[in-house]
Amino acid sequence: MEQIEFLDVESGEPVFFYVLEQTTLGGERYLLVSDKKPEEDEANAFIFCVKGDDGAELTYEEVEDEQLLSVLSGVFEELLEDVSIN
Repeated sequence: MEQIEFLDVESGEPVFFYVLEQTTLGGERYLLVSDKKPEEDEANAFIFCVKGDDGAELTYEEVEDEQLLSVLSGVFEELLEDVSIN
């Protein structure tokens, strides 16, 4: 399972997320990530948009638009069949 690392700007500490699934919508690439491994209970899920995918360093922006989150949640639920995103 792919793991991505972020730098917490407040603490300066690395934060790790596990990539559960990815999809493309409207020409943008999105990742469904979790703060815990899938076998662990009570994980928090986040959806990030991948930016800078042109050979440069990748950056990730958390999706905050409620309408887009709703659409992407439905897509990821279909892709993962046994997962409910709330």
